[in-house]
Amino acid sequence: MIINITKLDLFRAIYASTATKDARYYLKGVLVDPVNGNVTGTNGSICLTGKCVETDSFNPDSEQDKNDSQPFIMQLQAKIPTTFTSASIDTGLKIVTLYKGSNKKIIPYTVIDAKYPDYEKIFPDVSQDNTGPKNFSINPLLIEPLLKAAKLRDNQVIFTFVDNTNNNAMQFTIVGLPAHRGVIMPMRIK
Repeated sequence: MIINITKLDLFRAIYASTATKDARYYLKGVLVDPVNGNVTGTNGSICLTGKCVETDSFNPDSEQDKNDSQPFIMQLQAKIPTTFTSASIDTGLKIVTLYKGSNKKIIPYTVIDAKYPDYEKIFPDVSQDNTGPKNFSINPLLIEPLLKAAKLRDNQVIFTFVDNTNNNAMQFTIVGLPAHRGVIMPMRIK
């Protein structure tokens, strides 16, 4: 199955939120869900998710498409250079192909055989009362790699503190990135 990466800057930012040195090996890759188009990455301190992939053709009646369309955790064997403008994932060959005009680069990936954390549970329910503390601090270095990967180094990051009974989390969005959600884990907020 070919999965098109429709928003490469967002994909790069999500990939930059993955762990590099962690005993939890499944955090070293991104969760790709070909059916709903979501890609999610976390390093245990921050989590970023957004719709940035789509398949050209998906036949829900085809057993092969059902198998190929299952969410999977992919770990790239190299960084995605910021010079490329579009990309696609070939799940059969386990490669990501990057394009810029007639230039093409191929990066192999491995599939991490593990269960990805239920990242939806960490996102705060913004519909509840937002009565968080007036003062808080975060380490801006948590967000910097995401901005750099998405070529948005000078962009604004908007933080929203949500204090509710489920968790206390700092939700963020990056101005200039298409539809996405980010959260800083509660234990990283001081």
